[in-house]
Amino acid sequence: AMPGCHHEGRLQAHHLHHWIHGGATELGNLVLICSAHHRLVHLHHLQLTMVSNSHLTVADRNGHALDRPIERLPLQYGDPMPSARPDQALGERLDLELTLHCLFHPAPVR
Repeated sequence: AMPGCHHEGRLQAHHLHHWIHGGATELGNLVLICSAHHRLVHLHHLQLTMVSNSHLTVADRNGHALDRPIERLPLQYGDPMPSARPDQALGERLDLELTLHCLFHPAPVR
């Protein structure tokens, strides 16, 4: 459902209203997106809104609409590095790509 993404397999369900904030795990609150975009959504705190059954809008953390395909967004200073350890995340399996990124691109020491 992510604008510009054409992946059809290995999709992940994303809560439009996150379950941590009271969002229900039901079809009306879920959208299928690829794992790369799912990671970007959480990493950059993107806001996804389903306008109709087939149109998803994407906004940045400040509410500004992103009208181009989302491939990579730069980390902003102060963003926490994502955890590659399942015990510190939300119970998902270890993400090898993210683990290697964290190992080879450590967060700056403050």
